[in-house]
Amino acid sequence: MPKPTSNTASVILNWAKVGDIYKVSHYRVYVDNKLIANVISDNDNYTVENVSLYVEHSFRIEAVDYENNVKAKSNIIFITLPRINDLSINLNVNI
Repeated sequence: MPKPTSNTASVILNWAKVGDIYKVSHYRVYVDNKLIANVISDNDNYTVENVSLYVEHSFRIEAVDYENNVKAKSNIIFITLPRINDLSINLNVNI
C-alpha cells in the first residue's frame, strides 16, 4: 500500500550565531511574520514543522539581547514548498 501523501513539510532554518559583542540571549523565529519560537543563543538552528505545501511562506530570524533589544535581523526568505513526502529544506539565514 502506498504511503499517504502529506500536505505539510518541515523546514530546517540554520544561521550563523551573532558575535559576542551583541550579548545575544536568544533568537526569534518568524514564519509569515508571526513569532513562532524563541531559541536560546547556544543554538543555531530550528525546525519548523507542519509548513503547508503550495503556499508561499516567509522566514526570518532576529537576534535579541538580554534587555530584549533586537540586535540583528536576517534577510527574509520566501519559499513555496512543492509536494514531496518527508521534505526537509535547509535554509541558510544570514544575520
